Amino acid sequence: MKFRKTVVNDGQAAEYPVYDHLNDAVDVTLCAKADSDTYYAKECCDRECDKCGVHLLRLLEEEESMDESGLKVKWERFDYVTMGDKKIATRCEINFPWGNVQLL
Repeated sequence: MKFRKTVVNDGQAAEYPVYDHLNDAVDVTLCAKADSDTYYAKECCDRECDKCGVHLLRLLEEEESMDESGLKVKWERFDYVTMGDKKIATRCEINFPWGNVQLL
């Protein structure tokens, strides 16, 4: 979202929202859950639902660019490493050119 904040102007804010939380982006790509439900429908989470999906997430032209000189995506993930009898989480940083990464 840091990139989107720098690119989106006031006129585009309604069409290309800058999400404050990951949950906000998830809400856009999945069918709404009922107030009584704790979780989203399994079909939606497995991307088997025809009514929802990542295609509902509006992306800017700059975000969809496959140009090698364009945007680079920085991913962080936690890997568990065994040290002796204990497993500890370590953070790994991975950088990819945007065109080589699939969203979901």
